[in-house]
Amino acid sequence: MRTTGQAGFSVVNIIVGVILTLSSIIMLTDPSTLPGPFFAFPLGVAWLIVGVMAMSKVRKARAAGQAVQSPLLVVNLVFFVLSCLILLASVLLPVIAPLL
Repeated sequence: MRTTGQAGFSVVNIIVGVILTLSSIIMLTDPSTLPGPFFAFPLGVAWLIVGVMAMSKVRKARAAGQAVQSPLLVVNLVFFVLSCLILLASVLLPVIAPLL
């Protein structure tokens, strides 16, 4: 798999992981959001782990001047697509909800 864009995908995954992790911690203070924090925290940690691992692998390969052959890059791409869907939903739902 080509590594073009994988570092950017990793950055987006790390950002979404931080957002999910912090939002789950904030949701713990409001009892009306339960059981949301218990789903958001593991998802956020998973996004962070995939983003950090892929970023590390891509940077090491670029420094060594090698191509990367890893199933982690496919997982990184899938998580990136899911991150885009999550960000799209978090932007569009507050706009559309009052119209319904």
